[in-house]
Amino acid sequence: MKRCFSDRRFRWPVNASSAGQWERLGAQTQEPFIRYEKVFFGPEISLARRLHHRGVGALAAIKIGYFGTNLAEDWRPAAPSGNRLYATMQREIARALGELRETGRPFRLGGFFWMQGETDASQPAHAAAYAENLRQFIAALRHDLAVPALPFIVGRIGPQPPRGYSHQASVRQAQVTVIESASAAGWTDTDDLPRGTDGIHLLAAGVITLGERWADAWQKQRGSR
Repeated sequence: MKRCFSDRRFRWPVNASSAGQWERLGAQTQEPFIRYEKVFFGPEISLARRLHHRGVGALAAIKIGYFGTNLAEDWRPAAPSGNRLYATMQREIARALGELRETGRPFRLGGFFWMQGETDASQPAHAAAYAENLRQFIAALRHDLAVPALPFIVGRIGPQPPRGYSHQASVRQAQVTVIESASAAGWTDTDDLPRGTDGIHLLAAGVITLGERWADAWQKQRGSR
């Protein structure tokens, strides 16, 4: 598993807890960069565990995560400048897939899982453009990975937090509208999942449930094809 967490101040383009190498699924340690907790884990753990227990087979997860980023600029596929996270993501995916090819084991890209949107909800223009930006992101991703029907699963952002993100409802609706009109796509609800005091970040139990719901949504999409 290749697990990545960004900070451009350090040596790696992506500050990977695995130092850019494959390793067994487990908790991550943010070192030397610590934003919230030094040791943490993401929904990929419960996602992979549920799919494995259901007999999906050998799984590899390529995880790339950035805090406080928007789809309007940071993740825009055609962004000519700025953070250009889409381009960074594509490089990391290509590197990971190259390493898999070197093993000689056959593989295929099975799905893409997306949990993002609150930062766009803090700006009215970004929130208003979220639907079109998400459509373009999905189309670019499938084209660049050469998988036209790649399942795309979204965790819908939660309800309005106590402070800020005043356009949360607009982004939430955009996520549902785009996914329900797209092929091979699904979204999962997170409204009932436990969050921290900021009303944004999921607590451990919520992260676990999110991964399980992603697994269910992915299997539903696979079953409908």
